[in-house]
Amino acid sequence: QQGSAEAATSSQATFDATPYVMKLRALVPNSPPSEQLRDAVRLFSNRLEEVETQVTAVLAKARHPSAPSTLLLTEPGLALATSPEKLWPSPHSKPEGDGESRGATLSHDQNDGATTTQSENGEATETTDDRAGATETQDGRQTFTAGAGVVATPVAVLPGKDTTIRLRPVQEGELAGWILAREPHYRFQGGEAGTEGVVDVTDAVMNALRNRDKVQVLYDHRFAMTFTLDLLPRTVEEELVKRRARVLIEPDGKWALPRVILVGNKTTRRCIGKYLWYIHGWNDTQKRPVKFQRWIAMDFIRSLDAI
Repeated sequence: QQGSAEAATSSQATFDATPYVMKLRALVPNSPPSEQLRDAVRLFSNRLEEVETQVTAVLAKARHPSAPSTLLLTEPGLALATSPEKLWPSPHSKPEGDGESRGATLSHDQNDGATTTQSENGEATETTDDRAGATETQDGRQTFTAGAGVVATPVAVLPGKDTTIRLRPVQEGELAGWILAREPHYRFQGGEAGTEGVVDVTDAVMNALRNRDKVQVLYDHRFAMTFTLDLLPRTVEEELVKRRARVLIEPDGKWALPRVILVGNKTTRRCIGKYLWYIHGWNDTQKRPVKFQRWIAMDFIRSLDAI
């Protein structure tokens, strides 16, 4: 058996890292040999920061105000970005991102897996989009996705003090733009309709209720959700304790913003929390909190400054 183990070990392919190590050392020839690898890694780290700063500056020139978790860009500014890369937000071998940057402080939503490109028709309003359909405008631009859970839709950006968009060919005096938004949530095989992107946080809330503590959840890798049990309204607490209601987070509207729902067999389904935002001229905004929302805070954490 020992001979068989040795034979199996010797037959396994080995990886020779020597050529790669030599290339790294060649990048910093003036560093002491014992420090060359560290200095090479530091060199790449500095270069990464430079590139990120340059990309942020380019996007800032092309960016316009838009709904939370979306990016509205106009093409003249995008001409500066000559080498867009296909990115995937998740670690390799995992179907979804797990919020590595906030992993130490936030519990992760693992219910929402990979994304898909199923059709989802929008409404004909200023903020209309057919985010996953293969929509093509008369000027030849077409909705597309290149991974990363994001779909890009061609839009016409209307001129004026307030930036609004329409899903139609660009007319005279308007700008050709693209709005990047989250793809529709994926439904796992055998999953029930309407459960896409839904996260049940009841157990975490009930555990924290004992000490009137806080619960933090990273929803959909985009939003930090904080439930402060010390501020829990008495009505909601009674629903949870006496009627065994459940607290769910689900995607809301065309931009899939978080919405908190109270449900149960003995509880009338009601919304107790919505993401607050407002841009003049845009539909589906939410300026004021809904009833019972005082114990729930929602923060979008994937802004350009945070990337």
